[in-house]
Amino acid sequence: MEILETFELAAEFVGLDPSALPDVSMLEEAEGKAITAFYKLSVLSRAAWKQSGRTLDWTNGSQRKYHAWFFLSDGAASEFSYYDYDFVNRFSYVGSRLVFPTREAVRLVANVHLDLYCDFSLM
Repeated sequence: MEILETFELAAEFVGLDPSALPDVSMLEEAEGKAITAFYKLSVLSRAAWKQSGRTLDWTNGSQRKYHAWFFLSDGAASEFSYYDYDFVNRFSYVGSRLVFPTREAVRLVANVHLDLYCDFSLM
């Protein structure tokens, strides 16, 4: 799971140039950070699926797909923390690009890349 420890390793693993980020220059800073964070988290998810040797399949209701669950208290970004994980099926309440194939993968990404989840989720 070393490839999930940095965005750069994950991007290279799936054949992307880690320095080629989305152009968000026309956006306000907060929105640009959110778009960039979403992109990076999506790449991390894709790398996790590739590493697992499985393909994300939303038509397969028995394939487990894990997403991070966070706890936010007092509305402060410093209080935004990884809380747990859950699995979802094809009746998902989360974005399909932010699911992971295993509990271990989502735990690692949620803890190591908490800053990306904060940039994506908080203004």
